Amino acid sequence: MGSSNKILLMVIMVIVSNRALAADDPQATLLGAGCSDEITYTYRNFTVFDENRATVFTNLASILSSNGSGFANSTSSKAGMTDPVFGLVQCRKYLTLNECLQCFDEAQIQIKDACPRSNGARIHFDGCFLRYENTSFFGQAVDDGFSDFCASTNDTNPTEFTQRAQTLLSELITNASASDGYAVGSVDSLYGLAQCWDSVENVTCQGCLKSAQDILLQECVPRQEGRGLEAGCFMRYATYSFFSDNITTPLPENNSKGKSKLLPILLGSIAGAALIAALCVVVICVNSRKRFKSYFQFQAHAEKEEDVAARETFEQVIFYYDVLKDATADFDVKNLLGKGGFGEVYKGILDDGRVIAVKKLTEKQTTKSMDEFLTEVKVISSVRITVILFVCLDVA
Repeated sequence: MGSSNKILLMVIMVIVSNRALAADDPQATLLGAGCSDEITYTYRNFTVFDENRATVFTNLASILSSNGSGFANSTSSKAGMTDPVFGLVQCRKYLTLNECLQCFDEAQIQIKDACPRSNGARIHFDGCFLRYENTSFFGQAVDDGFSDFCASTNDTNPTEFTQRAQTLLSELITNASASDGYAVGSVDSLYGLAQCWDSVENVTCQGCLKSAQDILLQECVPRQEGRGLEAGCFMRYATYSFFSDNITTPLPENNSKGKSKLLPILLGSIAGAALIAALCVVVICVNSRKRFKSYFQFQAHAEKEEDVAARETFEQVIFYYDVLKDATADFDVKNLLGKGGFGEVYKGILDDGRVIAVKKLTEKQTTKSMDEFLTEVKVISSVRITVILFVCLDVA
């Protein structure tokens, strides 16, 4: 997923901070700052928006000071509920409370410098992350505004270094998934960290960290240090320990040279299967509601007992047309992924951050073509990977 293939919704700027820091180490090295696209995020009155933003920043500082968790989110919507601001800050869990607050103070100063009148912005430091928008984003994990921050020096043994990095990053994802979205560790003097924001659910967290891992493997490795920056998570590796609680990631037993090469491949395959498992096939019926609903009722009645195993992994969820319309930006051609025998497929992003594929069936689809389409979906589900079928039963 190289950056050349992405449509950036954020303008990423890589800058090194030269501000004087306190005696503590809040790790306030600026990795990237981005201003939101004004088409996606808008406000009516900047003065009201700026007041709401200031209130959110004050609230975030108060929450950080009181809960000591290194995470806070807040919303403010004054002046008749117009121009609301949603804000979130996440510190690295190895920072002290004082270091976290210092990192946040630096972040809110620099985010205003980077995006003085923007309707939304985000900023990544080594020690913390800060973002605000005029619409809710708290559950979002990935988007097209990803970035990386890589060292300039390659390792002297790039092949061996790449193997170590693959092993470390994959194990960090596994450990973070079992530890509330946070893990640190080391493999043969290579240190790493994986962290999801506290607002991101575990399943979404895994997908986010896999995306950050892909960024690092494609953009940074075999450089000696790298960071993968995503909307809902952060990954970092380095040849030195940059965190205080140095927990060593365990290697598999009997780890021979041959097995060390096989492990990243196996872990990559498992992670790939998990990614496929999150694939959402969304069907929009532009025919009449009655016809499409009765068709699925007929299909459910006609299925035989031998189909039960294939349907065990099926979960049916209903989305209405307006939700899918918003997720795809009104089926904008920019989100068109391709065309098949049953209609066009669009990329969409739900309010909770999930990335979905939306297949839009045409009015001329016949019962036979729907049979063929469902056969394809059943083939996917038969490999024991959960496929979620979203059916729109109501159109505008």
